[in-house]
Amino acid sequence: MQRFILPLMTIAFLAAPLQSFSFAGIPIIYGSGEKVEKMGDLPDDARNAMRKELSQEVSVGFLYRHAHIYYIDFWTWDGRHVLFNGDRYWKMEDGQWLMLLGELPSQKFGKPYAYRFPLGLIIVFVFVVMCVLQPIVSPSDEQTFAKVVKDPRYLAAAESVLPDDREPLSTDYDNERFDSAIASMKDFGIPEHTARNNLRLLLNAKCAYRSLQIDEAINTLHLTESSPANERIVYLEWLSDAISKSDQRREIVVQALLVARENAKADTAPSDEVIKQDLPT
Repeated sequence: MQRFILPLMTIAFLAAPLQSFSFAGIPIIYGSGEKVEKMGDLPDDARNAMRKELSQEVSVGFLYRHAHIYYIDFWTWDGRHVLFNGDRYWKMEDGQWLMLLGELPSQKFGKPYAYRFPLGLIIVFVFVVMCVLQPIVSPSDEQTFAKVVKDPRYLAAAESVLPDDREPLSTDYDNERFDSAIASMKDFGIPEHTARNNLRLLLNAKCAYRSLQIDEAINTLHLTESSPANERIVYLEWLSDAISKSDQRREIVVQALLVARENAKADTAPSDEVIKQDLPT
């Protein structure tokens, strides 16, 4: 019976009973063939009659074709009930079944589960469902961050922990302020565990961005050397105040500020000739 649309991956299987090819050095075994599953036994009278007719014991089976990879069925088709013994089987018409069973085998035995739902299709289905549900059940840090960064509750909490007007380039945050922010998140009905994880994710991203700003500022300090001395000093003073005292990179800025101040003093100090001219004769 035709069911759904034949998957493209099984089309290659139908060309031969068993073949293999190699993918990245791993042999892929695939093929197609017939399979019979036992469904039950005939009634005693019918079994005795068939024993005399065929000179062997037979049972009711379900014969179907299947395509497989590594012997795991991915598709089944052309199924029907038969009498079988081992590898031999006999196809029966509806009238013959009615004589043997008093009803059709589909009514008495049904179809095997493996025929209705091949294991390979179940595996593929479960894999697809897991891929679809993964972002919902267990979102990645990137997916979580994309939501948190748009949530005004978390943005306000992050601002209370790392305010832009206090050490604007700080790459660390105070634990007390963090705990206070978490307490405020509980008022919104957010579980503490979720609030802690999401707020840390946002704060870490904020700190990482500030760290890049510090690196860029230090790497471009030489560009301010040609600036007027007072402008360079103002910029270095702002940068030294903006960087947290616990950040070792601040020392680079402090040293550059000291040098800039010394140079400014040297530039504004009167020369020896000017001093001599000012002395009384």
